[in-house]
Amino acid sequence: MNTIVEKSSTGAGVETKIESGDAASIPVHWSPDGRFLIFSRLRTNNAGYDNWLIPLFGDRKPAPFLESTFDRIQSRVSPDSRFLAYTTNESGQFQIVVQTFPDPNGGKWQISAEGGVEPKWRRDGRELYYLGLDGKMMAVTIATSPAFTAGRPSVLFQTPLTVNRASPSRDRRYDVAADGRFLMVIPSVEATAIPFSVLVNWSSALEK
Repeated sequence: MNTIVEKSSTGAGVETKIESGDAASIPVHWSPDGRFLIFSRLRTNNAGYDNWLIPLFGDRKPAPFLESTFDRIQSRVSPDSRFLAYTTNESGQFQIVVQTFPDPNGGKWQISAEGGVEPKWRRDGRELYYLGLDGKMMAVTIATSPAFTAGRPSVLFQTPLTVNRASPSRDRRYDVAADGRFLMVIPSVEATAIPFSVLVNWSSALEK
């Protein structure tokens, strides 16, 4: 079973186990305000993952953000810690959805139009990025005041990343720097073998 541990980024000290329950758990994001750890937790019937939260204050007791029969994965909290973007197959294919955070009952919005995975927020929270199912990097303009609104998805560029439409991979394949540049893990390509020739009995040619 996967367990979640906490340790100083300096490397000092010892690891401390963060209680996440008795199911396999994968930490995915720390809210920017430092109050919550978001993790994906395997459902008891092994049929997909739900979003769970661990408050890093009080009794630090884990609780579901949402539980359902659908996958909810690859979560990212907005820079102002008021919204949670995640990937879900609730519509029949994987889409990007945003809900209020940490209370999901304040509103819910579908962001992608034709499927998407791996959402990431721009550092100022005014744009949300994700991978389309065809591997294109998509961008959606976001406004949160006076109310949450999302623009139409637009294509930024074609990436070399492939998307498994049935079972998306872990969401650590790209990130967005503070200056807007994209950092991407590019799949390695096996180098083409360079042909070469071997000359035998070359010394006999010199004697002639």
